[in-house]
Order: sequence, then C-alpha cells, then structure tokens
Amino acid sequence: MIMPRRDLDLGASKAVAPDPAHELQRKADRICTLIVTGDYPDVDIDIEIGRLREWCAAHIPERTELFEVVYANRFRRLREQFRA
Repeated sequence: MIMPRRDLDLGASKAVAPDPAHELQRKADRICTLIVTGDYPDVDIDIEIGRLREWCAAHIPERTELFEVVYANRFRRLREQFRA
C-alpha cells in the first residue's frame, strides 16, 4: 500500500484571497443583469453602482479610472438599450 507523504502540502490549508479584479467583474456583471432584466428600479440600480464605485475605490484604488471608463459606460449603454 502506498502511503501519502505527510509533508506534502497541496494548499488545502491555505486560504486563497479572491482576486479584486475578478470580484469587480463579478459585481459589475450582477449590476448588468439587474439592468437587463428590468425588474429592478432605476434608483436601486444607481445605489448599486454607487456601492460598486466605493468598493472599487477601497479595494483597487489604482483602477478607479478603469471603473469610470469601462463599467460606468457599460452601465449607461445597457440602460439606454434596455430601459429607454
């Protein structure tokens, strides 16, 4: 019988921190879904976008400009397309 090595660490005991860029994308995708489905009031979408903007400033401040260029414009375009 082959016995596993006890000194071999496969990373199961290490907590992996989530990637902030991936988290930003996930949160932005959620807001896009809220815009497209049409069931969520516009004022609540504005609140969600504001929360995401604050989250971005707190967790990845070097990407706040990216948020404004990419995500804010994406939200605006989706609103024009699905909520006009």
